[in-house]
Amino acid sequence: MKAWKDKAIQRSSTPYDKRYHQAAGITVIEGNAHFISPESITVNRRHFSARQFLIATGSHLAVPNITGLEQTGYLTYQTALDLFRPPKTLFIIGAGSFGCEMAELFSIFGTRVYLADIAPRLLPNEDLETSELVSDIFTQKRGMTLLTSSKILQVAKEGLLKKVTFQRGGEEHTVKVNEILLATGMMPNTDIGLENADVEYLPKGIIVDKNLLTSNKNIYAIGDVTGGYNYNHVATYESRVAAHNILHRDKVAA
Repeated sequence: MKAWKDKAIQRSSTPYDKRYHQAAGITVIEGNAHFISPESITVNRRHFSARQFLIATGSHLAVPNITGLEQTGYLTYQTALDLFRPPKTLFIIGAGSFGCEMAELFSIFGTRVYLADIAPRLLPNEDLETSELVSDIFTQKRGMTLLTSSKILQVAKEGLLKKVTFQRGGEEHTVKVNEILLATGMMPNTDIGLENADVEYLPKGIIVDKNLLTSNKNIYAIGDVTGGYNYNHVATYESRVAAHNILHRDKVAA
């Protein structure tokens, strides 16, 4: 699986490589940035000032408070495709877009998939028709077990397997699998001193207008950190909009 993933990334993505960006005339500063004023940041104790900033700090996995989860171990969006071979059985917690994407992928590789969510249907943020169509495909063509309206109570190691205990329909159930995958949503990376930069934000992300401008007229924000759709193509599109608005007087909307 890892070899397949690496090859797919190589075919479709720009390499995240310091030398690649330097060759394009971009100065790369590695480290954690933190605003110390609306015009300045600090990175590794070095201070940098600029007339304008673009925030694209992304997001991190929202890990649910489930008994035994940390001790048992789990896969994430960062580690799931680093497996050398797919597991025989997989329990996915979260049936949003990412959970469904991973369920489809692993089922293609031959994994027996259990897909669980506390919501009453898959893809709760999408149209009902879409949810029903995906559910039919997953059960009839992929042989998945869909566990909607399910609350995960605890997980635990049991030999070489992992036991998941959940509540559904007022009854408690257990299932044993090889791996558990978290698809429980993302949280924006906003711990960068936004208060010092006069940038307003909420728990779901930085507040931006239609031009991707924050409450500070010299700071833009794009991608996951704004709390929108967590997709690479969305962030790529927004980066182009923000770049145009930073460099030109005629603003365009995202």
